[in-house]
Amino acid sequence: MNFRLIHFIKRKLIQLLGGIEKQEHMHVLDKCQSELNDYKVFATSLYNYYGSYPAWKAQQEYRELLSNKGIALTRRVLQSPDKLKSCTHEEYIDIYLGRIVDAFTKMVRMYPTHFKGDHHYWYEEKLSSARGNDYLKKESLE
Repeated sequence: MNFRLIHFIKRKLIQLLGGIEKQEHMHVLDKCQSELNDYKVFATSLYNYYGSYPAWKAQQEYRELLSNKGIALTRRVLQSPDKLKSCTHEEYIDIYLGRIVDAFTKMVRMYPTHFKGDHHYWYEEKLSSARGNDYLKKESLE
């Protein structure tokens, strides 16, 4: 048998069994690595809010700013947004900032070496304070 026929049969068997050849695999792997690097750059650019302060600082300062202006949010923003019947503009912004903090909390805990700085505020005992939960009114969740 000639080499071309053997190569053709090998390729067809690999395809029929749901696999891909090494060259195609390397192409897919390179593409995935490139996409992963783009996400790492994106995450790193969002992680630092101001100077070396991480994303939770934005939510803390937003809550502090509203509190200083007499527009303190209630603790209902701690609920899942789909459980709230209606929200004010300020609450929507806070909930959005909260989703960003939640996502980074998960990422920092899973991949701590990817993010610079002190990570102790990313853990439960310190995170609520770092987010500025102290600026929320102590009213009911409804």
